[in-house]
Amino acid sequence: MIISEGSIYEAVRATIALPLFFPPIRKGNHLLAHGYLSDPLPIGVAMQEGADIILAMGFESISQTVRKSFPDYILHLSNIISNNLLQASFSFYNLAHHSELITIIPKFQQEIHIFDTHKVPEIIRAGEAEGKKTLPELRKLLGGSRNVP
Repeated sequence: MIISEGSIYEAVRATIALPLFFPPIRKGNHLLAHGYLSDPLPIGVAMQEGADIILAMGFESISQTVRKSFPDYILHLSNIISNNLLQASFSFYNLAHHSELITIIPKFQQEIHIFDTHKVPEIIRAGEAEGKKTLPELRKLLGGSRNVP
């Protein structure tokens, strides 16, 4: 479901709804949970809107090396499934999109868990580093625009 109008609170609340952590919310006849569960990189929305160039950023979940409990095991399985879904989405959209699709997938040096908010600066730095690698291609697509740093 694409939420393009209504309560910002409901939209944000839906984006953090992750099974086992935060319950889904109800909107009409639908239960809403984080879109990553079904479409980890919603490139299709940009395609529906007619975008000529799509710059998409996502990242793979790093599997935990040590699984000490049942919830750790469930998180590990969830990471495997979400990574496969992300890769399948990239593959599909690369074939289906008839314009330019630039993907940015940062790699992390260490495990980042769902509640590791103290690692946000590291996540941002990794995203910026990968994003900078796409600048030559982006400049070319935009016709050498000076507006692209």
